[in-house]
Amino acid sequence: MEVRLLHVLRQVRSGNETFKPNDSTLEELKRFQPIANAVMHAKDIGYVRDAISIMESYGGQMYCKTVVTRGGLTYAGEEALAEEIGPAEVVEQLVDELAASDNRTVLRDNWDRAIQRSKHDPMGAITAANSFLESVLKWIVEQDGQAAPENRKKLFELAVQQLSDDSFDGQHSAILGHFDTIMREIGSLRSKIGDAHGSTSTARTPSPGEAMLSVNLAGTLALYLLDSFDHQTR
Repeated sequence: MEVRLLHVLRQVRSGNETFKPNDSTLEELKRFQPIANAVMHAKDIGYVRDAISIMESYGGQMYCKTVVTRGGLTYAGEEALAEEIGPAEVVEQLVDELAASDNRTVLRDNWDRAIQRSKHDPMGAITAANSFLESVLKWIVEQDGQAAPENRKKLFELAVQQLSDDSFDGQHSAILGHFDTIMREIGSLRSKIGDAHGSTSTARTPSPGEAMLSVNLAGTLALYLLDSFDHQTR
């Protein structure tokens, strides 16, 4: 399931009936359009009982400024959400963050891929989770105008260096320091039983639980990294 759609279903399920931009600026209105489209798509495919979009013209171009839903999720919507929510439960905040940010399209796509594969392709999910975490590190490094190195260790070091700040206490620095160990463990799962280098008939097949652990761990770490980055750029 596409991440924006998952975000919308979660919001409707929690009782949210009105979707609108965070403020009235044109930039925020443009950022809101993918979410508005996802709400209307949820209605079109029968996941939301009803939805009405309110349009407004800016500079001769029409934009959706508000979407109002009615009746909550349909049975099909509830079933679709229940099927998806398992592996994503622990990182709901991450889904919301990525779904609402237009400049993180690649991260959102990679996360969606990891979630999809965790249920039906555990081996591929471990690779996807690892790739997702790497894509977050690369995104952070590139925001500083630097080229992201292919070497995993150097990539990690650059990202942590960018996130380290004198305003953060020692506990924050210690948490960042432990990322290297966790990154290596996810990488180890990827190398041993993932499909990063091609699977073989003698390779042990990972369980769905191992895949879910890898996906959720990657998502939780990514959320912490992105929150730290946002703190730095405020």
